[in-house]
Amino acid sequence: MKGLCESIGNCTMAYMELSGPTLMEVAREAADDGVQHLFVLPLFISAGGHVVEDIPRQAAEAEAALPSLKVEVLPAVGQDPRFRELVQQMGRDVLRITI
Repeated sequence: MKGLCESIGNCTMAYMELSGPTLMEVAREAADDGVQHLFVLPLFISAGGHVVEDIPRQAAEAEAALPSLKVEVLPAVGQDPRFRELVQQMGRDVLRITI
């Protein structure tokens, strides 16, 4: 996933568990760098517990701890119609290879 941020620029990955940095760590670094608006793009396919509860809670905690920073949680990538189209195309490609 590091290559993903490198291709976007001005991007940092945050992790929910088992790895770091956390959203709070990324938010603190962003605030220290003078960032005023942080966008969080959840890299999840569906809107499960992390997307519905954990990430919004962590975003609110970051905003409370860092009043100069607005943290906006975007819809999970799996909710974007382009993601569905990509998965459908990948499935069609696999079927073409195996048939």
